[in-house]
Amino acid sequence: MIEEDRSRPSYGLSMEKYGPIAAGAACFLANSVWLCFVLTDQQDWTNRLIDRVIQATSVGVAFWGIAVTLFIGMESKPIVITLKKLGYFSLVVHYFCESLYATFLLLLLSVLLEPLSRHLWPLGWSSMWVALGVWCLLTTARTFLTLTRVLFRMT
Repeated sequence: MIEEDRSRPSYGLSMEKYGPIAAGAACFLANSVWLCFVLTDQQDWTNRLIDRVIQATSVGVAFWGIAVTLFIGMESKPIVITLKKLGYFSLVVHYFCESLYATFLLLLLSVLLEPLSRHLWPLGWSSMWVALGVWCLLTTARTFLTLTRVLFRMT
């Protein structure tokens, strides 16, 4: 990511940027059209799964909120100055913020999934939950990799 030339868009950078949301959208379509998996139909393990997702995303929202705040506050660090010179600082902050938003939306939908899916389109809400889960997972993995690269450059 940091070594690429920003003057011309590259396929790798585009995939890195838009891949998580595209994969989430593909999973939404796959579940809506082909799999037709309704999460709230499996009562025996669904509640445990949703509870664990709520716990994990609660921690994730707190972590990403603190990480964004701390990363933005590191303006005097040489790596941040270098990222700004190369034009990547806003991209890295965008990755952190996207992870925060994806995690928060998954948390919100996990809390509201059961009441919403009882009255309105259970397949649609389940598909949205799967899509948000994939988006959250991939943005988190991408941001962890980016954070690791930034931390290794700081040492």
